[in-house]
Amino acid sequence: MYAAKKGNKKVVDLLVSKGCNLSVVDNLGGNILHAACLGDNEDIVKDLLSRGIADIDSRDNQGRTPAMYAAAKGYKKVVDLLVSKGCNLSVVDDPGRNVLHVACLGDNEDIVKDVLSRGIADIDSRDDQGRTPVMYAAKKGNKKVVDLLVSKGCNL
Repeated sequence: MYAAKKGNKKVVDLLVSKGCNLSVVDNLGGNILHAACLGDNEDIVKDLLSRGIADIDSRDNQGRTPAMYAAAKGYKKVVDLLVSKGCNLSVVDDPGRNVLHVACLGDNEDIVKDVLSRGIADIDSRDDQGRTPVMYAAKKGNKKVVDLLVSKGCNL
Protein backbone atom coordinates (compact mmCIF):
# COMPACT_ATOMS: atom_id res chain seq x y z
CA MET A 1 0.00 0.00 0.00
CA TYR A 2 2.84 2.42 0.79
CA ALA A 3 4.55 1.70 -2.52
CA ALA A 4 1.27 2.14 -4.41
CA LYS A 5 0.53 5.37 -2.54
CA LYS A 6 3.98 6.69 -3.47
CA GLY A 7 3.43 5.65 -7.11
CA ASN A 8 6.41 3.30 -7.09
CA LYS A 9 5.43 0.64 -9.64
CA LYS A 10 8.76 -1.21 -9.48
CA VAL A 11 8.37 -1.81 -5.76
CA VAL A 12 4.71 -2.80 -6.18
CA ASP A 13 5.70 -5.26 -8.92
CA LEU A 14 8.47 -6.70 -6.76
CA LEU A 15 6.18 -7.20 -3.78
CA VAL A 16 3.50 -8.77 -5.98
CA SER A 17 6.10 -11.15 -7.47
CA LYS A 18 7.02 -12.19 -3.92
CA GLY A 19 3.38 -12.99 -3.13
CA CYS A 20 2.16 -10.03 -1.10
CA ASN A 21 -1.53 -10.02 -0.24
CA LEU A 22 -3.24 -7.37 -2.38
CA SER A 23 -6.62 -7.81 -0.71
CA VAL A 24 -5.62 -6.28 2.64
CA VAL A 25 -7.77 -3.42 3.92
CA ASP A 26 -6.29 -0.84 6.29
CA ASN A 27 -7.86 0.40 9.53
CA LEU A 28 -9.61 3.21 7.64
CA GLY A 29 -11.21 0.75 5.22
CA GLY A 30 -8.96 1.67 2.31
CA ASN A 31 -7.64 -0.98 -0.02
CA ILE A 32 -4.75 -1.15 -2.48
CA LEU A 33 -6.79 0.63 -5.17
CA HIS A 34 -7.51 3.54 -2.82
CA ALA A 35 -3.78 3.76 -2.05
CA ALA A 36 -2.82 3.59 -5.72
CA CYS A 37 -5.18 6.43 -6.57
CA LEU A 38 -3.27 8.60 -4.12
CA GLY A 39 -0.03 7.69 -5.91
CA ASP A 40 -1.00 9.26 -9.25
CA ASN A 41 0.43 6.29 -11.17
CA GLU A 42 -1.89 5.12 -13.95
CA ASP A 43 0.10 1.95 -14.56
CA ILE A 44 -0.38 0.74 -10.99
CA VAL A 45 -4.10 1.53 -11.13
CA LYS A 46 -4.44 -0.24 -14.51
CA ASP A 47 -2.61 -3.29 -13.19
CA LEU A 48 -4.76 -3.51 -10.07
CA LEU A 49 -7.96 -3.14 -12.07
CA SER A 50 -6.84 -5.87 -14.46
CA ARG A 51 -6.25 -8.21 -11.52
CA GLY A 52 -9.75 -7.62 -10.17
CA ILE A 53 -8.39 -7.38 -6.63
CA ALA A 54 -10.51 -4.46 -5.49
CA ASP A 55 -13.89 -3.27 -6.69
CA ILE A 56 -13.53 -0.06 -8.70
CA ASP A 57 -16.28 1.48 -6.54
CA SER A 58 -15.05 0.08 -3.22
CA ARG A 59 -15.61 2.36 -0.25
CA ASP A 60 -13.48 3.14 2.75
CA ASN A 61 -14.91 3.63 6.25
CA GLN A 62 -16.19 7.10 5.27
CA GLY A 63 -17.74 5.86 2.04
CA ARG A 64 -15.07 7.35 -0.23
CA THR A 65 -14.26 5.61 -3.50
CA PRO A 66 -10.91 5.39 -5.30
CA ALA A 67 -12.19 7.98 -7.81
CA MET A 68 -12.93 10.36 -4.94
CA TYR A 69 -9.37 9.89 -3.67
CA ALA A 70 -7.91 10.73 -7.08
CA ALA A 71 -10.28 13.67 -7.62
CA ALA A 72 -9.44 15.11 -4.20
CA LYS A 73 -5.76 15.08 -5.13
CA GLY A 74 -6.37 16.56 -8.58
CA TYR A 75 -5.09 13.50 -10.46
CA LYS A 76 -6.99 13.89 -13.73
CA LYS A 77 -5.37 11.01 -15.61
CA VAL A 78 -6.23 8.57 -12.81
CA VAL A 79 -9.79 9.90 -12.63
CA ASP A 80 -10.09 9.56 -16.42
CA LEU A 81 -8.80 5.99 -16.25
CA LEU A 82 -11.32 5.05 -13.56
CA VAL A 83 -14.13 6.68 -15.55
CA SER A 84 -13.06 4.79 -18.68
CA LYS A 85 -13.25 1.56 -16.68
CA GLY A 86 -16.79 2.35 -15.52
CA CYS A 87 -16.49 3.76 -12.02
CA ASN A 88 -19.61 5.31 -10.51
CA LEU A 89 -19.13 9.07 -10.13
CA SER A 90 -22.56 9.62 -8.56
CA VAL A 91 -21.52 8.12 -5.20
CA VAL A 92 -22.06 10.24 -2.08
CA ASP A 93 -19.81 9.48 0.88
CA ASP A 94 -20.93 9.25 4.51
CA PRO A 95 -20.35 12.98 5.24
CA GLY A 96 -22.56 13.75 2.21
CA ARG A 97 -19.81 14.77 -0.20
CA ASN A 98 -20.05 13.96 -3.88
CA VAL A 99 -17.27 13.84 -6.45
CA LEU A 100 -17.70 17.57 -7.18
CA HIS A 101 -17.09 18.43 -3.52
CA VAL A 102 -13.89 16.41 -3.40
CA ALA A 103 -12.75 17.54 -6.86
CA CYS A 104 -12.87 21.12 -5.58
CA LEU A 105 -10.26 20.15 -2.99
CA GLY A 106 -7.89 18.94 -5.71
CA ASP A 107 -7.35 22.29 -7.44
CA ASN A 108 -7.73 20.75 -10.89
CA GLU A 109 -10.06 22.79 -13.06
CA ASP A 110 -10.27 20.06 -15.70
CA ILE A 111 -11.67 17.52 -13.24
CA VAL A 112 -14.22 20.05 -11.99
CA LYS A 113 -15.20 20.94 -15.58
CA ASP A 114 -15.57 17.27 -16.45
CA VAL A 115 -17.75 16.54 -13.43
CA LEU A 116 -19.93 19.56 -14.19
CA SER A 117 -20.25 18.56 -17.85
CA ARG A 118 -21.49 15.11 -16.86
CA GLY A 119 -24.35 16.61 -14.85
CA ILE A 120 -23.87 14.08 -12.05
CA ALA A 121 -23.56 16.59 -9.22
CA ASP A 122 -25.42 19.81 -8.67
CA ILE A 123 -23.07 22.80 -8.60
CA ASP A 124 -24.71 23.92 -5.35
CA SER A 125 -25.02 20.47 -3.74
CA ARG A 126 -24.56 20.44 0.00
CA ASP A 127 -22.78 17.97 2.24
CA ASP A 128 -24.13 16.98 5.66
CA GLN A 129 -22.82 20.24 7.14
CA GLY A 130 -24.36 22.37 4.40
CA ARG A 131 -21.09 23.08 2.58
CA THR A 132 -21.13 23.51 -1.19
CA PRO A 133 -18.36 22.68 -3.67
CA VAL A 134 -17.35 26.34 -3.96
CA MET A 135 -16.94 26.45 -0.17
CA TYR A 136 -14.51 23.52 -0.41
CA ALA A 137 -12.52 25.25 -3.14
CA ALA A 138 -12.45 28.53 -1.21
CA LYS A 139 -11.37 26.81 2.00
CA LYS A 140 -8.41 25.26 0.17
CA GLY A 141 -7.54 28.55 -1.57
CA ASN A 142 -8.18 27.10 -5.01
CA LYS A 143 -8.92 30.40 -6.75
CA LYS A 144 -9.09 29.02 -10.29
CA VAL A 145 -11.68 26.45 -9.20
CA VAL A 146 -13.65 29.12 -7.33
CA ASP A 147 -13.58 31.34 -10.43
CA LEU A 148 -14.70 28.43 -12.60
CA LEU A 149 -17.64 27.62 -10.32
CA VAL A 150 -18.62 31.29 -10.18
CA SER A 151 -18.50 31.47 -14.00
CA LYS A 152 -20.80 28.44 -14.11
CA GLY A 153 -23.31 30.16 -11.83
CA CYS A 154 -22.75 28.68 -8.40
CA ASN A 155 -24.59 30.34 -5.53
CA LEU A 156 -22.22 32.41 -3.42
